[in-house]
Amino acid sequence: MLSGLPGNGMHVSLSEVEATVAKAAMSVGLPPGLSEDAGRAATLMLRSGLGALSDLVDALDAVAGGVSVGLDTDRVPAGMLVPANDAMPLSALRAGSTACDLLLVAAGSAGGDGRGHVTSAAVDAMRPQGIRGPCSGNVVTLAAVDYPTVVLHQVLDVSRNIDAGFLVAWSTGGGARVEVVCRNGVADVRSGTPAGVPGPAEMSLGLVDALSDREAGAAGDDGAGADAEDAAWRRLCAHAARRLVEGTERSRLAGAGAGVVDTD
Repeated sequence: MLSGLPGNGMHVSLSEVEATVAKAAMSVGLPPGLSEDAGRAATLMLRSGLGALSDLVDALDAVAGGVSVGLDTDRVPAGMLVPANDAMPLSALRAGSTACDLLLVAAGSAGGDGRGHVTSAAVDAMRPQGIRGPCSGNVVTLAAVDYPTVVLHQVLDVSRNIDAGFLVAWSTGGGARVEVVCRNGVADVRSGTPAGVPGPAEMSLGLVDALSDREAGAAGDDGAGADAEDAAWRRLCAHAARRLVEGTERSRLAGAGAGVVDTD
């Protein structure tokens, strides 16, 4: 459900945010799995206050316009999570999920040290065959990420379902530095202001051992809605609308829309 807010905001249900972002992501060519990841990250982005929905919509625009690119898969086995085109930024929407998968490998249950983390030796044993550099020890690195806050919230989503803490850090050519620890869906900003540090940025994602009091509790679901920027929401809906099929007789015969009678 949507309702207007004073100024330039909209109140949106989190379920609608997740579904709309997933549709929008598929409309720009992302596969269903990455689209679902983007939807979950968007709900956390609205709740955490560490990013803006406009960042995620900008990331969608970058994919749609060919301004950002995916991973150079040929270079991943050599240890590099880098753009397929060195002259262009790496899409957070395309690369963030891969980085999170590598984090999950590092935080797997085998080889645990008793605190929900794994030793470097265990990480080496669990790492997929041929993958070395991106998860060196217990750190995943990414080059030239276009929207770092998108990756941050993808990691925050992963942290809700695993007994491990993750440090997300990035810096830009201007020297700004951000460090955020994610655990149980709770983000603890250690350095910088995430929303104020745009990309392209060099990012590192790693396991952490020491937890602060703020990270100790699990994130609660504080309700069914959140506030989103009106302009960003409308841009998002415009992307999602491209997934709709025009209501024609041919589309109805192919299964679109309601049936001819209520019992169909």
